[in-house]
Amino acid sequence: MTANATTVLTWLVRRAGIPLDATIWVPETGTVDEAKAEARREHGANAQAVRRLGDQYWTELELC
Repeated sequence: MTANATTVLTWLVRRAGIPLDATIWVPETGTVDEAKAEARREHGANAQAVRRLGDQYWTELELC
């Protein structure tokens, strides 16, 4: 039996007044908007998703 596998990227999560203290996983094919939505779904409306520093295309996401 072969399990289905999806490559994911790890994003850091920043919340108001709290340093980067959580992570989310977003599919490698996921969009910036999907990362923002996942951060907010998991960690509250003020959460920001931030690409891991080791990622080649590191980008901080702005709150909408």
